Amino acid sequence: MTNFLIQYFLLFEILAMFIFAAMATALVGFICWCFGARIEWWWE
Repeated sequence: MTNFLIQYFLLFEILAMFIFAAMATALVGFICWCFGARIEWWWE
């Protein structure tokens, strides 16, 4: 039973890490896209 809980916790931790990485990547991409669009608008 303890081994099952440890495996479940590790699986949940890996899943949470992937979700956090995806959210961070999307946030950075969105900020870079907004910054790039603002620079293009500024140069026009």
